[in-house]
Amino acid sequence: MIRGLLAGQRKARNNTFCPPPSGFRSPYVAALLGTTEGDTIAKDGRGRKVQHERLTALGIILDEALRLANMNRAKLARRAGMEPSIVTRVCRGERTVGRNTLLLWCSIVTCPAWLETLILNASGYASREQEAHALQEAQEMQLRFQEELQRREDMPSTA
Repeated sequence: MIRGLLAGQRKARNNTFCPPPSGFRSPYVAALLGTTEGDTIAKDGRGRKVQHERLTALGIILDEALRLANMNRAKLARRAGMEPSIVTRVCRGERTVGRNTLLLWCSIVTCPAWLETLILNASGYASREQEAHALQEAQEMQLRFQEELQRREDMPSTA
């Protein structure tokens, strides 16, 4: 599913596909998709090579968001009030963080909604849009259930 999302197949509310911006394609995304773009080597904020094989899907997506924001992991951690090693360990899959922490990171990086959805989904969390949609569906289901109960109570008994 992530491969389709990163390739530009994010499903919107009206069931149409809206691609991410053209600048989103990078060596990080190529590494996640299992393709290479010639001899292009991704580098972190200090010019060091990024070891793609050590990053999880969340790590690749988060690094791409940081690259788009001209930020590195240490700067994100500083702004979030935590140790830089926490962000690195999350990217490598050695540590997990909660949904609120991921939302904080997304707000610091000023992620667009589609990128926030990718980050949250890669961690197993629903995005704000998905959460609102699920809540709306649950409310509609509850309403239908109550209407069915009322209809059954109004029916004459056959005893």
